[in-house]
Amino acid sequence: MQEGTALHRFIQTEVDSLLKAYRTSDARILIGHSFTASFALYSFLQNPDFYTAVIAHSPLHRIEKLVDSLRELPLSQQKRIYLSIGPAAFHKDSVHRLPYQRLKIRFPEFFKSINTYGANLSTHTAVPILASPYRLSLLFNKSSSRMRSIARIDLKETLTSRSIISRRGIRKDKKAVYIMGRI
Repeated sequence: MQEGTALHRFIQTEVDSLLKAYRTSDARILIGHSFTASFALYSFLQNPDFYTAVIAHSPLHRIEKLVDSLRELPLSQQKRIYLSIGPAAFHKDSVHRLPYQRLKIRFPEFFKSINTYGANLSTHTAVPILASPYRLSLLFNKSSSRMRSIARIDLKETLTSRSIISRRGIRKDKKAVYIMGRI
């Protein structure tokens, strides 16, 4: 698994130093999709303390080796892994979902310790579009409240998720906003 070493070093040295001027928080989150999701997991594995979290959408490349190595990390580091996957339908994300399902059966404790998201209605290319906003909102939930005093919102005037859902005739609770859950 040494082919990603140069890119891993580049991100942790050159890219990180270039972004310091623009950094608004200490968060370092690496996000990848498909092949780059596998790289993101690899880079996190090489230096988990460098990253606040890793978000991997539909990883595939060497996923068995990656999961086997990632499950050796301490639980505190495993909890910073966010993995998203599409459905098993042939025309959706089956190439990525089927190995994932096999690994989930082989290593159930590992998959209980990480954060998983099933973009069950999307195609392979849409997994990051559906999963990224949800994942990022979880990661930045604590810091989002600091903006409330800067930009107050009149919730009576704002179209809420509840009203959007009720107009469509779907369930009225907020959980229906995200078609999500543990997979």
